[in-house]
Amino acid sequence: MQQNTDLLRALARAGAAIEDVRYIPLWNDYERLRRDGFKVAYIVAYLCDTYEVSERTVYRIIRRFGRDVNTSR
Repeated sequence: MQQNTDLLRALARAGAAIEDVRYIPLWNDYERLRRDGFKVAYIVAYLCDTYEVSERTVYRIIRRFGRDVNTSR
């Protein structure tokens, strides 16, 4: 734990929660689809169906994971 203190602090400042780890595959799919040029509304609908989560959850994850994390102290 001691060696990851800075990383954990940065994640806490960014609003990340430990349970958000389960949404990393969802985020990876979101980034891939954005790179491929799909519109956000289509991506959200696709992710809702694929990961069986609500639209609100997908938007929350996009907002949360899309923040820049500044690791400086």
